[in-house]
Amino acid sequence: MTEERKDLEEENDKEEQKEQKAANEQIELNKEVVKYEQVEQIELAVQSGEVEPNDPGEPAEHKSHASQVWLGIAIGTILIVLLAFLLLIAPVGYFAIGLVQLIFIIPAIIYWRKNTGIVQGLLIIAAITFLLNAACFGLVMYSLS
Repeated sequence: MTEERKDLEEENDKEEQKEQKAANEQIELNKEVVKYEQVEQIELAVQSGEVEPNDPGEPAEHKSHASQVWLGIAIGTILIVLLAFLLLIAPVGYFAIGLVQLIFIIPAIIYWRKNTGIVQGLLIIAAITFLLNAACFGLVMYSLS
């Protein structure tokens, strides 16, 4: 009887191993189905315009909020440099560059209103420019008096 019992236990072990293997295969299959469904949902969202596709050449971590703020600062700096060149035509505008910059900062903020990081960067560089202009204007006026 002990041999029969051992044979039964071995058969039970083999059946359990087969069941475990089948369960593991089913789990892996379910994971693949879920991944496929997620990919389909993302593709539908991209096609409908709800989200923008990721640039495959740019890692996802570069699209963080902090990098968007720095991008906004860079865009604002470029716009201010362009404004400085335009003010060569009317040099009186240099005294009010902090206010004249509103001509391009407001439309830029409206253009990028959905991208809060870039808007924050634009506001940071606009505030820095305004404060620098106010301080320098005050220094010039103090030295002239």
